[in-house]
Amino acid sequence: MQTPSLTWNKSSLCQNGECVEIATYDDMVVMRSSALPDLGYVYFSPEEFGAFLGAVKAGEFNLVS
Repeated sequence: MQTPSLTWNKSSLCQNGECVEIATYDDMVVMRSSALPDLGYVYFSPEEFGAFLGAVKAGEFNLVS
């Protein structure tokens, strides 16, 4: 999917520059790697993105237990 110029945002907690960035496009949330921005995008509906954020907050993606 080709996407026009987007306004990318990343967390103020991102200290090393290797974070995810998000933007909105139509009714989608678009996510990319700030370290490799040309690698590609992941597209979420608002509901999917909400579920993703809930899983992040619940620690489902923690690599260290």
